[in-house]
Amino acid sequence: MLGVPATALALSGGPSAQAGSSSPLEAHISSPRVGYHRDVVVTGRAPASAAGQTVSLQELPADSTRWRPVASSRVRSGGSFRLKAWLRRSGSLRAVGEWTQPSPSSRPDPQALPATAQQSAGAAPAQPASAPQRVWVEARLQVPQQSITALGNQPASVQGRLLPGQGGRHLALQELRAGRWYTVATTRTSRRGNFDLRYTPGGNTEHRLRVKFAGDRSNTAASTLAGSVTVYQQSVASQYDDNGATACGFHSTYGVANLNLPCGTKVRFFYHGRAITAVVQDRGPYVGGREWDLNQNLAAALGFNGVDSVWTAQ
Repeated sequence: MLGVPATALALSGGPSAQAGSSSPLEAHISSPRVGYHRDVVVTGRAPASAAGQTVSLQELPADSTRWRPVASSRVRSGGSFRLKAWLRRSGSLRAVGEWTQPSPSSRPDPQALPATAQQSAGAAPAQPASAPQRVWVEARLQVPQQSITALGNQPASVQGRLLPGQGGRHLALQELRAGRWYTVATTRTSRRGNFDLRYTPGGNTEHRLRVKFAGDRSNTAASTLAGSVTVYQQSVASQYDDNGATACGFHSTYGVANLNLPCGTKVRFFYHGRAITAVVQDRGPYVGGREWDLNQNLAAALGFNGVDSVWTAQ
C-alpha cells in the first residue's frame, strides 16, 4: 500500500478535503497596524471542497461586543481566499465560512451527547471561523497648515477634526522650542470629532506648531503639523536715510538700526497688515523712547513714515 502524507491529500482536494475539516479556517492579516481608511488585507485557506463558497471578513471593534461583517469573497478552486476592507477603529478580525461545516463522520455515534449537552461542552459552531487576530487602526488628524500672527497678548487658535469622528477625545497643541515639543493647550473633541485649540503665545519669536492625539482604545496615536505662530511685541520706530556708511559695515535692502542687537540679526516687522524681515545693519536711534530706525527701503515697503509704533518679532 502506497503511503501519501495527509497534508498532500488535503491540499490536492483528496479524501481528507472532500470529507471536510473540523479545524478553523486559516487566515493571516497583511499588517496588524493600518492607517485610518487604509485597506487591511486578509488571506487564508479553506478546505478545497469549499471552492466557490462565500467567506466573509468579520470585525469586532474594541469598544463593542458584537461581530459584524465588513467584506466577503469566494473561495478559489485550490481553497485559498483573499479579503480586503478598510477599518475605522482598532479591534479584532476573523474569517468566517458561509457554509455549514459537515460532520467528520456520516455514521451515528451511539455514545454521542444530546445537542444540549454538546452546547454546554463547547461544541464547534455550525460555520467554520479562523482564530481572531488583533489589528490597530491609527487615527487621522485633519488640520490646515497656517501662519498665525499674534500681536502682543492676542490669543491664537488652531482648529481641525479628528477621525473617526467621536466626542470626548483628548488632544494637545504643542510648540517646538529648541528642538523639543512642549504642550501649550489641550481640549476635547466635539460629537463629530471637531476641535478648537486656543492659547496665548508668549515672547516675540516664531514657533512651529503641531496637534497630537495620544491614542485611546479605539485608535492609536496620531500627530500632524499645524503651521506656525509668529508672536510680535510693540515698540516705537523712526525712519532714516542709510546712504552713508553704516556701523556694521554693510547695507541691506531692508535695513534697520538698533542699539543692542548684533549686526546681521534678522527682525520681522509687522505694520498695518504688512510683514517684512529686515537685517540689523546700523546703530541707533539715539532718541529716547525709540527702539528702531528703519531705512528708506523698509519704510517704503511697510508704508511707514515719520515716527510710529510697530510690531516686531525675532
